[in-house]
Amino acid sequence: MYKYLRKFPFYSVLSSLSLLSILFQSVFLPAYTMVTMVSPAYADAPVKHDLEGLVFDENPVSGTWTTGNLCQGGGGCYAEGDEVPARLSSENLVPGNPYSVVIEIDHQDGPLIGYDRFDRSTPVLADVGATGVTLSSFSPVTCSSGTTCWDYTLSFTATATKSVIYLDAVLGLDASEWSGSSLHMRMVTGGNSDIPINVRDIERLPSITITKIIVDGQGDPVVDQTSAADYCFDITPVVAGKTRYCITGDGDGTDTIVIDNLQDTSYTIAEVGQEGYIPQSISGTNCVQSQSGVGSATVASGSVSTDAICEFKNTRAIGGLTVTKEVVGPNGEDILDTSADFQFQFGNETFFLTDGGSKTFNDLPTGLYTIDEVVPANYALDSYSIDEDPTTPGAQIYVTGGVATQLTVTNRQVGGSLQITKEVQDSLGNQIKDDAEFTFTYDTGKTVKVTGGSTVEVNGLLPGTYTVIESGIPSNYQLLSITPDNDSDPTNGVEVQVVNGEKTELVAVNALIRPKVVITKTDDVDPVIAGNSFNYYINIQNTGPNVLHDVVLADPVQSTTPFIVENYSTD
Repeated sequence: MYKYLRKFPFYSVLSSLSLLSILFQSVFLPAYTMVTMVSPAYADAPVKHDLEGLVFDENPVSGTWTTGNLCQGGGGCYAEGDEVPARLSSENLVPGNPYSVVIEIDHQDGPLIGYDRFDRSTPVLADVGATGVTLSSFSPVTCSSGTTCWDYTLSFTATATKSVIYLDAVLGLDASEWSGSSLHMRMVTGGNSDIPINVRDIERLPSITITKIIVDGQGDPVVDQTSAADYCFDITPVVAGKTRYCITGDGDGTDTIVIDNLQDTSYTIAEVGQEGYIPQSISGTNCVQSQSGVGSATVASGSVSTDAICEFKNTRAIGGLTVTKEVVGPNGEDILDTSADFQFQFGNETFFLTDGGSKTFNDLPTGLYTIDEVVPANYALDSYSIDEDPTTPGAQIYVTGGVATQLTVTNRQVGGSLQITKEVQDSLGNQIKDDAEFTFTYDTGKTVKVTGGSTVEVNGLLPGTYTVIESGIPSNYQLLSITPDNDSDPTNGVEVQVVNGEKTELVAVNALIRPKVVITKTDDVDPVIAGNSFNYYINIQNTGPNVLHDVVLADPVQSTTPFIVENYSTD
């Protein structure tokens, strides 16, 4: 009986002549003869791939590469964010042939990141026996309930029968909080390696918590009134490319900055100076003050990290605020008006000022304050000398430490008014309406005109005493009266009191002047001789102010008069 063992892989390079020889021998050799042909070792054995990780703190050349736990037996282990060296070892390769394997990491469980990625940017050693090595992008897969794994395809071309390819599995920044007892990287195809790392042994990266507290003179926290965006700190060494961190809050100690994933070192934290604030102290856990406004925080990673808490306490520099009241006339005149009390509100305090008065507030911490005025009737708010935000009620004033801030609140009188009513009468005392203009003088030379039967009003007058005179009267009118009058003589005007916010009324009465005519009649012969002719001359003279129209003169001759009227003539 013949027995023939054939193990010829597709890539064997036996010649056709050798094949014929084997067939010939199998037919013609005696039954007890057995011939065995064996191909080279790499052709006979299946390709084998192994994924291993380097035990923590071991030398990649002489240290331990394992498929077991990667932490040291004594408890030392990788930290969050570390690159865990891994290697893919392959045997029984055919040089020149391409190979691919799928490797996998536990990536995400809820919000937690276990392994962040596979990476080949900084391998611990150079590859051996392989060329054209590529690592694909990740492909997410569900590997257990609630857990997402990332699969990568590692491809290469063999240059020898054995190869070693190096890469890193990068731990996520939440690795120490992973919900399972261990994290894994594993082979998916070409082998079944599954490499764990104990979660409880992964070193947690440390953090620094910075708290800003504004305190009063007794050291008690107070709520700040300024913009919290100004609470900033400069950190060195640089953390993830960032040097400045700012707090969002009001400085009452409830708002903080937490800077995570730090290195094992001491960090210098310098508070960015803010106008109006004085550094008081820096204290906390693993945090000390090195100089005014500068602290030093020392942190270290570990299964329980050594974190730092730094409390920066500031006091607000003290300033002052003086509020002064000024009143101007209706047209901005510089006056003194102490007739009104102006009410102000400053925080919980209400106070009153008259024109020229002031009130000072001392020991005000640096910050933004509001002064609000209740404007009395007959006055208008003219201006605040300082107002950081004109769109809001009242004046917003920023008080700076060490500075006496001056705020002037100006009010304008709305002024009084003077109403003049012109009444006109005809020569018989009947009230009429006439377009004739009458001029009144008031306030040292200022004038106003009004027509007969109408009213005029002058507004915005500064309160006080005014003399009103009817200074322009048409020639055919005479002034009869002004009501009210001080001395019953209207021609010298009247004194009136104008009150802020009130109307003062005058009534001036004028009448047309009666016409005055002088008639003179003379004859040209004296004495008159009967039978002679002579002339009478009648002269009519207008001695009044009125222009007379349509005057009719009648001089009838009596029937008993022995005169013969021949003609009339006029001149």
